[in-house]
Amino acid sequence: MENSALTHGERKDRRLELMWVDLTVGDYSPESPQLLTDTFDICRVAGESLDDSRIQAWSPAAICCDYDYPDHRSLERLAWLKSRLPSVPVFAMTVQHYESLAVWTFRAGAIDYLVKPATEQDLLRLIDRIRTIDSAKQTQAARNTHQSADVLPDALPRAPKGLRQKLAPAVFFVKKNYPHRISSNTVARICGLSATHFSRAFREVYGVTFQDFILRVRTTEACRQLRTPGTSITGVAHAVGFSDASYFGRVFKRYVEMSPSEYVTFARERKAAAPVPDTESESLSSSQIVRAFGTLTA
Repeated sequence: MENSALTHGERKDRRLELMWVDLTVGDYSPESPQLLTDTFDICRVAGESLDDSRIQAWSPAAICCDYDYPDHRSLERLAWLKSRLPSVPVFAMTVQHYESLAVWTFRAGAIDYLVKPATEQDLLRLIDRIRTIDSAKQTQAARNTHQSADVLPDALPRAPKGLRQKLAPAVFFVKKNYPHRISSNTVARICGLSATHFSRAFREVYGVTFQDFILRVRTTEACRQLRTPGTSITGVAHAVGFSDASYFGRVFKRYVEMSPSEYVTFARERKAAAPVPDTESESLSSSQIVRAFGTLTA
């Protein structure tokens, strides 16, 4: 049993246990990313061997459901694990990706959904989230050992208490899927809201429409990519979710007050004078993205 009075530094430095559940169905050989292996003590278990008697003895910091090509039966295991161990954060990694799978995973209670190969940034964010949950659970246990420790991070709460928390899955989904077509009806379902309520709530919280927020996220990422020397403007447009380069140019100028080519020149000249701060990075919070550009039309 871990000491519930651990200091913040001790909690951060100690190696947490990660239960790695193999739910692959093809020839894919499951292998955890090196960053996770370096961070956690990983205990591997075959998905078909899971039963109530076995998992009741578990006390991992988190559970990874490892998929290659998920089927109905293997997906049910994630929901079953979450129902049996509600206080343990669960995340999914998968080779196959499609929107309805992501929607289902989040609604089943997962804190994250990663498509293989996961980026270092995604893995670092996941690690920080698991540590935050573990730290919160330890602190909560020290205050009240009888209170539920089903604590999830602010970025993706299961039981939100306010509109901002209720909409957090939408913000997370956009940041993960901005290069693809995003349906507001789909995202509304992720948040457990009707399309009308979702639209009204999003504008109330962030001061912009949901579609406008998507465009801001795409423009933020476009700024970051355009600072790379030799980058094609058309290539960037397609990479951030615009199929029409001319439409991308109009959107970009609306938000940044200069055309993409003007921004490339501006960034190059600014970098020559002094390094350009990475203010338009993917790590920006949702509020920062909303405020990232000075003169925006609703």
